[in-house]
Amino acid sequence: MAEEIKYIQYTSRIKSTAFDGVLVETDQIKDIAQNKFQKDINAEVKKGLDDVQKKINNSLAGLYRLMGTKANISEVLALPHAKKGDVWNVTADFNLNGNHYPAGTNVVAIADFNLGGNIASQWDTLGGTVDLNGMVTLPKGAAGTLTYDKVNHTVTFNWTRHGNSSGSLVELSSKATGIASQEEMTAALGNKVDQTAYNNKLVEIANSINKKVDTTTYNAKVSELNTAIGKKVDTTAYNAKVSALEAKDVQLNT
Repeated sequence: MAEEIKYIQYTSRIKSTAFDGVLVETDQIKDIAQNKFQKDINAEVKKGLDDVQKKINNSLAGLYRLMGTKANISEVLALPHAKKGDVWNVTADFNLNGNHYPAGTNVVAIADFNLGGNIASQWDTLGGTVDLNGMVTLPKGAAGTLTYDKVNHTVTFNWTRHGNSSGSLVELSSKATGIASQEEMTAALGNKVDQTAYNNKLVEIANSINKKVDTTTYNAKVSELNTAIGKKVDTTAYNAKVSALEAKDVQLNT
C-alpha cells in the first residue's frame, strides 16, 4: 500500500492573521521530490552561499597582500624579493614604466622574484591613475594655436599645461623668430636673377675673358712697343733738326 502523504501533520502549528495570511513553520513543509523538509533545504542553500563567499574572500586575499608603505618608489624597487600580489603604498609621487603617478599610489608585484631588485617591469600600479601634471593640451580659444607677427617676423605657438596636482591650467606659449611671410619671401625672390639668366651671363663673361690677351703675351707686346719707341728720335731733337733744316732752306732760297 502506498505511503499516505500528509501535507499538514499538525494543524496546531499553523498560524494565521488578517495581515500575514497563513504562516507555516519550515519544519512542517516537505519537498516531496527531494524528500527533504524546507528547513533542511534552506540550511543547505545557506551553507552553499557561505562556501562561495569564503572562496571569493580567499581568492582576493591570495591575489593582493597589503605589505605597508614606502616613502618613495626607489625603496620599493630596492626590495630584493617579493611574491606576486604584494602591494606597497608609495608616499611620494613617482615615475614608473614611462608614466608619472601622484603621491599615495599603490604598486603591486606582478610576479614572484628573489634577489631581483631594481627592475621596474616587475611592478605595476593599481587603479591606473596617471598624473596629468606637465601634459600639454592645445587651447580652444578664438585666437587659435598659431599666431604670426608680420612686423617682428615672429610665430607664436600657444598651448596649455596642467600646472600642478591641484589640476590648475597654465597658459603658456613659445616663439620662433626670424620668420618671413609668404608675401615677403615672394617679393624678395622677385628681385633675384633667374637661374637660367644667371648661367647665360656666366657663359658670356667666360667667352669675353677667353678673347682677351693673356698676361705673358701682353707683357711681350709692351716690351716690343717699348723697343720700337726706343729707336725713335727724341721729340726735342726732332724739333731741333726740323728747325735747322728749315733755316738752311731759307738760306738756299735767298
